[in-house]
Amino acid sequence: MLFRSEEPGWSEPRIEAELLSGARPSYSMERRRRGPDGRQRWLNVTSSVARNDNGAPDYFIVVMEDITERKSLEEKSEEHGRQMDALMKEQLIAQTAAALAHELNQPLEAIAAYSEVALRAMQADTGWSEPMQRAVLRSEEHTSELQSPCNLVCRLLLEK
Repeated sequence: MLFRSEEPGWSEPRIEAELLSGARPSYSMERRRRGPDGRQRWLNVTSSVARNDNGAPDYFIVVMEDITERKSLEEKSEEHGRQMDALMKEQLIAQTAAALAHELNQPLEAIAAYSEVALRAMQADTGWSEPMQRAVLRSEEHTSELQSPCNLVCRLLLEK
């Protein structure tokens, strides 16, 4: 597979200078390039400098490895990771909604049960004062009103 080194971004002048000066023994980079067949390919390009007997740079040694399959697998793995994160968030929301429903509904159900007992006792015994009767009726009504929005909120959270 042939790739043209004249393509933009193929070489890094600063890094070439470091290789030539000996400041850097080798350099590797991953680049995506279009091959002669027109398809995009990922390459790992490693460069170093061969020196002559005097230590002066003689020529570049360049090794190109096609890493397209590895990059494709990495992308798939990252996508699976994102999907798993989304599923975990959904699971956490569902668990939170269930816990919220339980925490909100348990006291409300107890209040509703006590209100209903008090309401029945009040209906059986006419000796209850007017303010006490209103308080029991309001307590029962408010509890019923609160249970419906709590259930609605929990259902909405579970639907997400």
